[in-house]
Amino acid sequence: MNTIKTENKLEHIIKKSKFICLCIPVTCVEDVDKNLSKIRKEYSDATHVVYAYTLFSPSVEKASDDGEPSGTAGKPVLDCIKRLGLVNILVVVVRYFGGIKLGAGGLTRAYANVAKDTISTIQICQLSYYLAINVSIKLDNAYYIANNPDIEIVSTDYHDIASKIVKYNLLVKENEEILAKLENLAKDMEIVDCKLM
Repeated sequence: MNTIKTENKLEHIIKKSKFICLCIPVTCVEDVDKNLSKIRKEYSDATHVVYAYTLFSPSVEKASDDGEPSGTAGKPVLDCIKRLGLVNILVVVVRYFGGIKLGAGGLTRAYANVAKDTISTIQICQLSYYLAINVSIKLDNAYYIANNPDIEIVSTDYHDIASKIVKYNLLVKENEEILAKLENLAKDMEIVDCKLM
């Protein structure tokens, strides 16, 4: 599964209509709603605010034509997202009508191409599972945590430093080898949660 990590915005002019496409990383429906609300306020004078999104967990996909003829706007944007195998992404296309009608086929092509062109300028990355782990480890073994690119230190507790024990809250990329090594080095270890990032 792939997603995007950063936002992007591109403008296109097609037969005098201005299309502004925004691609936004999201993780839940609340993120989608918040971003749509913000965009609708910012572009309150737009003719249409078309959008499509996909979420991984829970698995959700949705598209809106926002007044364009049914199936000519939101669906082509959603199809573009799905064709690229992306999840946790919101694509919004704001249209300012320029006075020339594009017809159903023209609209479908315009929305699909605007979405595809904008997504193509963003770095796509692979989603991975990360485990939230609480671990107590001897200070002598802390180097493994500090020097591992697949381990992110969320917080560190040095309260037990007199006994040379450090407690960490970690995000660890799900990997059997890393987990086995941590378990071997740890005085105690507890997996708290699993996240897709």
